[in-house]
Amino acid sequence: MGLVLFLLAAFALIACIGLVALYVAAIVTLAVVVIAYGGSLMFFLFLLGEEQWGWAILAALVTGTFILHLIGVNLNENNDRS
Repeated sequence: MGLVLFLLAAFALIACIGLVALYVAAIVTLAVVVIAYGGSLMFFLFLLGEEQWGWAILAALVTGTFILHLIGVNLNENNDRS
């Protein structure tokens, strides 16, 4: 009975660590996306002027997508090397 409880506790601990890691990965991913798109939007609003919201949003979508693409390509290349 003691071994069963020990294995159950070990499994619960591993599951909790996995959930925490999943939540941290989700938060980091969301932060990267917000920085890529939000930073691009602020840059283009500054560059084009605040009355050009439509063009700034379009430019931020293109630029943010390109930034995320570059991050993904870089991560993929790092995984291929190892």
